[in-house]
Amino acid sequence: KQVVQIRQVVHALKRDLGTPHSLGPHVVHAFPAAAVIASAGEPLLRSLKAGFRAKNLAIAAEQIASGEVDLDAIHRMSYEEGLREL
Repeated sequence: KQVVQIRQVVHALKRDLGTPHSLGPHVVHAFPAAAVIASAGEPLLRSLKAGFRAKNLAIAAEQIASGEVDLDAIHRMSYEEGLREL
């Protein structure tokens, strides 16, 4: 059930906050940038069925958007270093 719900939240985030792109006759939505998710705020994330995850999602998005958390730097770290950083 959790995986299904997370997939639904990801779809809702893309649909409501992501940038639309034409792909042949179809329109697809990119996953929104951290700054977009952060500016959306916790109440909107809750309305997208993020539930108890909304608060932490909003906090994480703000940390990434502000540069407090640097995902590129973490990506270059070893697993153990990245785990400590997060």
